[in-house]
Amino acid sequence: MKWKDLRFLFFDGNPQVFTAFEASLEELQAMVFDFSERKKYSLTGHALGELRNLLSTYLVARDNSLRVPTSTMAMFLPSETRFDGVLTRQLERFKAHAARGISNSDQEFVKQVVSTVAGLSFASLQTRSYFAEHGENSVATFVSAYLIGSIQDAALRRLDDVALEGADHLKDLANGLIEKKLYTSALTPIHALEQLATVSVLNGSDVVLSNAVRGLADCLLQNCNYGHPGTHVTRAYCKTGYNALMLP
Repeated sequence: MKWKDLRFLFFDGNPQVFTAFEASLEELQAMVFDFSERKKYSLTGHALGELRNLLSTYLVARDNSLRVPTSTMAMFLPSETRFDGVLTRQLERFKAHAARGISNSDQEFVKQVVSTVAGLSFASLQTRSYFAEHGENSVATFVSAYLIGSIQDAALRRLDDVALEGADHLKDLANGLIEKKLYTSALTPIHALEQLATVSVLNGSDVVLSNAVRGLADCLLQNCNYGHPGTHVTRAYCKTGYNALMLP
């Protein structure tokens, strides 16, 4: 048995190892809730920054031992699909913060939360799941799903400032995945940019549409520089960009 397998079995079978760590995270999450209710944005930003740093360190420490199933496992082994408890609970807390801010149209707070999750998405590029799959980083895909959800919800509520920053976060994440040749995972933020462009057309927001389309163009250029221009991935990017440009 390899060291990688021993680490995974130990952490997966002994979740209590992280009890004290998670208690510290929950204290910070409570501070975020309290300060956001009082609109103390400098304090919420500081607490969210600490959460991002701690969780980023956690991701690095759990490299190759994190329980995050691949897309293939989710498709063919749904009954075995379980995710790392610490990471999932914290991402759900961020999702709840964002949803509360969106319902209150509190763009400043939502931007802070989205930026924090985006930071975790970038940190996850350095972390591999115990379940490896070629062309995919399932950890980055899992974290980015929460990022995409919050950005899309904000765009649907016409929070254009959040959508503008969200488009930049999605572009940067896609470019990072392309640079690491993780093309399957890169398609997720690419498709999210297309959906963001569609929502911006429905909302009549030319600024958000312009930023989303520019992000798609930057991703295509990144793929030509670092990827393989002749592959199906490039064709997928071109199709996505074309669909966005052809929106009425």
